[in-house]
Amino acid sequence: MSDPNNLSDPEWVELFEEFALESGEALERAEEVLLELERNRLADQPTDPDSVDSLFRTVHTFKGTAGFLQLDLLVRVAHDVEALLDASRKGTLQLEPPHVTVLCDAFDFLAGAITHVGQYGHDQGLSLGGDRVVAAIESLMPQGSGSESHSAVDAHSAVDAHSAVDQLTAAARSVSGRNSGQELPSDTKLSDAVPGFVDRGALHKDAASHPQGQPLIAGSLIDESKIREKSSVGTLLSDAGEPQSDGASSRLKTADLASLPLSSDNVKPFKAQNTTSIGKESETNKAKSAAFRPKQTATKDVRSQSEVLRVDSARIDELLNMVGELVIAETMTVREFGEDSASSQGLLQLQRVTRQLQDLTMAIRMIPIRGVFSKMHRLVRDLCGKLGKEADLILSGEDTEIDKSLVDALSEPLLHLIRNSIDHGIELPEQRRIAAKKSRGTLKLSASHRSSEIVITLSDDGCGIDEERVLDIAKERGLVPPKASLAKSEIYALLFHPGFSTAEQVSDVSGRGVGMDAIRTQIERLGGRVRITSKRGEGTTMHLRVPLTLAIVDGMLLRVGRQHYTLPMLQVRESIPSSEGVFTTVPSGRELIEHRNQFVPLIRLSKLFGLIDSDSEAQSIVVFVEGVDGVFGLLVHQVIGRQQTVIKPLPRMVGHARASSGCCILGDGRVSLILDANALSNAALSQTVREVA
Repeated sequence: MSDPNNLSDPEWVELFEEFALESGEALERAEEVLLELERNRLADQPTDPDSVDSLFRTVHTFKGTAGFLQLDLLVRVAHDVEALLDASRKGTLQLEPPHVTVLCDAFDFLAGAITHVGQYGHDQGLSLGGDRVVAAIESLMPQGSGSESHSAVDAHSAVDAHSAVDQLTAAARSVSGRNSGQELPSDTKLSDAVPGFVDRGALHKDAASHPQGQPLIAGSLIDESKIREKSSVGTLLSDAGEPQSDGASSRLKTADLASLPLSSDNVKPFKAQNTTSIGKESETNKAKSAAFRPKQTATKDVRSQSEVLRVDSARIDELLNMVGELVIAETMTVREFGEDSASSQGLLQLQRVTRQLQDLTMAIRMIPIRGVFSKMHRLVRDLCGKLGKEADLILSGEDTEIDKSLVDALSEPLLHLIRNSIDHGIELPEQRRIAAKKSRGTLKLSASHRSSEIVITLSDDGCGIDEERVLDIAKERGLVPPKASLAKSEIYALLFHPGFSTAEQVSDVSGRGVGMDAIRTQIERLGGRVRITSKRGEGTTMHLRVPLTLAIVDGMLLRVGRQHYTLPMLQVRESIPSSEGVFTTVPSGRELIEHRNQFVPLIRLSKLFGLIDSDSEAQSIVVFVEGVDGVFGLLVHQVIGRQQTVIKPLPRMVGHARASSGCCILGDGRVSLILDANALSNAALSQTVREVA
C-alpha cells in the first residue's frame, strides 16, 4: 500500500516526477504501437513480434518502477496487462479488437492514476477503476494460461534482483580495489563504488515484504528478465545506459560477473525533470525509436539518445525573452547611430548575429506536430465503435514542426474536427455501399508549411454538406433573412455560429452546436483562420491556418495620429493611397471601399481608438486586410515599414483593449499595440451585413 505521506519525502517526489515523465511518454508510445498492430491486423498483415515484445518490455518496466515506488494498484494492473501481452508473445492469444480496447482502457487508467498519485502521493481510492480493468483483462485471457500469482512472481523477481546487486557489488569492490591498488572493504556498497548506481533494493532487505526491490543503474530500471537473460554485466549495463567510451563499451560487453570494469567515467547518472527535449532529431521520433526498436539495435539507440538534451521549457521561454530584449537593444543602437549605422561594420555584424540568434532560439521552440496527430487514431477508433461506423485515418506531414505553445492549443480543435467528420460526414457502412463507396470511410489529416503559417487540413470521403438544409435551418432560427440568397462560403460560415447544429437529435457526440464554434474560437485566439470546402456526396475538407509561432510577429508598422500599431503581415493583402480608392456610404453611415470590383467595409483606426485625426485624408493609406470573415480596409495615416518583433502580453490593466492581441516594444522604447485582424473583421463585417440586409 502506498504511503499517503509520500509527498513530504523529497527523494520520493523526485523519483516519482522522473517516473511520471518517462512513463507518460512510454504509455503514449505504447498506445500508438498497439493501434498500429490493430490496423495491420485489419489489413490482413502478420503481427510484428518485435512490436509485441516492445509493448511487453514497456509495461514490464512500468510495473517494476511502480513497484519500487510502492504503487501496488498500478503494479497489479500492469501485471495483468503484461500477462495478456505475454500470451500474445507466446502465440496463445491473437490480439483482436476486444483485446485492443481493453489494453487502451488499461493504458488510460494507468495514465490517470499517475496524475492522481502526483496530486495525492498515493494510489488509494483508485481500486474500483483498477478492479474493473483487471476483470476486463482476465475475462479475455485464454483458458489455462493464467499467470503466476502476483506475490509469487514479484518475490521471484526480487530475489533475482538482490542476487544481481550482490554480484555487481562484489565485482565493483574487486575492480575498484584493483584500480586503486587495494581491496575495498567487504561492506562497501556498489552505490559508493560506482557513481550513478542506486541500489534501491537495499532499501528493502526483506524481499518477500517488498518484492519490487530492484537496482537502478544510470537512472534506468533493470528488470529481472534482463538479469536472467544476460550472460555478462556489460550487456546488462549497456542496455540500461550506454557508456561514454567505445573502448569501455567493448570491455563491458565481454566482461563477466567476476571482473567488471566499472568506473565513474563509464556509468553516468541521469536525472529527468519536467522538460522539453531538443536535439538533432525530433523528440517523438527519438523517443519512439528508443522504446520500440529490435534488440539488436539497442546499443545504437542509446548512443543516439545522448544527442538529446532535456531542458526545462521555462528556460527556453526565458531565453526567447532575452533574445527579444537583445533585438530591442540592437534597434535602439541603430537609431542612435542614425545615418552612420549603415557604414558601421560592427553594427552590421551585430544585426546579423542577432538575427541568427533569434532564428536559432525559435528553432529550439519548434517540435513536430506528430504528437498531436498520433492521438487522433485512438479518437477515430473509439468514435467509430460508438457510432457503428468504419473509418481509417491517414496521416501525412506529421514531422511538420510548429511552436511548442501551439501543440496543446491545437488538440481541442482537431478533436472537434474529427468528431464532426465522423458523426456528420462518414456514413454508415450500409449507406456507403448503397452509394457505391467502400464500407470503410477515409479521413486524411495533413500538415504543411506555407510561408510563416502552418496549414492543417482534414478531409473525408463522406456525404458532404447539404447547403440547402443548412440555409433552411439558419432561416428557421432567424440567423439570416427569409429571402436571403447566400454564397457557399457564407452558408458554411453559418456552421460556426454558437448553438448551430444540423443533427436531428442530441447525443454525447454532437447535436448541441458547440464543436464548430469551439474550433473557430480557438483558432482565432491563435491568430488563425478556418475555411470549409465541400462537395455533396463526395466529402468535406476543413482548412486551418495558424501562425508557426505565437512568440514573434512579422508585422507592418502603421501610424495613426501620433500612435503606432503593428499589423501581422500574414493578414495584409495590399495597400493603396486613399486618393485612389472608391468610397461609398450606406444609409446607416457605415463606409465601404471598393476592392477588386466589390465593396468591403472600411474601418478608420483614428475613429475606432478615439484619436485626434489631424492628418489630411488625401495623404492617408488604405491597407486591405484579410480577417476570418473576409477582406476589409483599414484607413491609416502612414505605413512606416516592416519589422519582426517579440510579442508581449498586454498588462492586466489594459488586457481588455479593443482589437488588440498583444504589444511589442519599438526601437525608440515606445509600445506598439498588435492589431487583432480577426476581431476587427468580426466587428466590421457583422455590422455591415446587418445594415446591408
